[in-house]
Amino acid sequence: FMKMKARYRRDVVEEILDVKVFTQMDLILRDQQGQLSKEVLDVKHKCDLLETKYETEMKHFKSLSDLNTSDIDDKKLQLDKHSKAKEEYTTKIENINKSIEEYKKELEGKEEEDNKLKQLLKLETKIEQNIDTSNKSIKFFAENDTCPVCTQSIDRTFREQKGEQLHKKCAELETGIKKLTSEIDKVEERINHFGNISKKLSDLYVDIAKVNTSLEELNNYSNRIHQEISQLENKQTDSKQIATDLQQLKEELETCKMSTDKIIDQKKYVDVLREV
Repeated sequence: FMKMKARYRRDVVEEILDVKVFTQMDLILRDQQGQLSKEVLDVKHKCDLLETKYETEMKHFKSLSDLNTSDIDDKKLQLDKHSKAKEEYTTKIENINKSIEEYKKELEGKEEEDNKLKQLLKLETKIEQNIDTSNKSIKFFAENDTCPVCTQSIDRTFREQKGEQLHKKCAELETGIKKLTSEIDKVEERINHFGNISKKLSDLYVDIAKVNTSLEELNNYSNRIHQEISQLENKQTDSKQIATDLQQLKEELETCKMSTDKIIDQKKYVDVLREV
């Protein structure tokens, strides 16, 4: 009989005594065992949450403890310096923008001068071609007394008159191209001036980008200092509150662990009863 498993021994006893109390008790104990298992899981989960929260609050408390409240005055002095630097940067940006607008106005005739130079250069090329053609004609009438195409004789008087006309035309063209060259030089000088202005504009755009970057970095640094000052000023109040919270969490965690141990002991007791 004693070699039989507990469940079978219980069945034999119930059969002999004609009672089912042990089976009913086993059902009750089984329900309690399931309920206690669930409670163990729940209370352990609650303890884990409390422990995580306690560790997080402790880290924050330590970070506040590391802050030195004596740095507040130094940080406020830094903010004053930053404020003056911001004013200087802002003034510099305004001055640069004024210069940019002035240079933009000076560039208003650039496109017109570029087109004018193109037209003058085309005209110069055309006049040079006319001069070259006229010189060739002068040479022809000076060296030839017969037409090379039709072999007819060219009258001397005609050749002299033609040569005189061509010389006069060349002289006029030479005078015109000198004036044209002078005008081209003036236009090119103005275009070079526009080029210098464009270079200055480009440099100003680079300068204003640098100043804006410096101003942005200064603002970011100032914002961090403001946050640090706020943390330092609120340190004492925050530290007291966090210390209170930590104590409360610690007590809750201890209570939770005690509840866990109690439920585990109850479950062990039920487990033993089910084996009887």
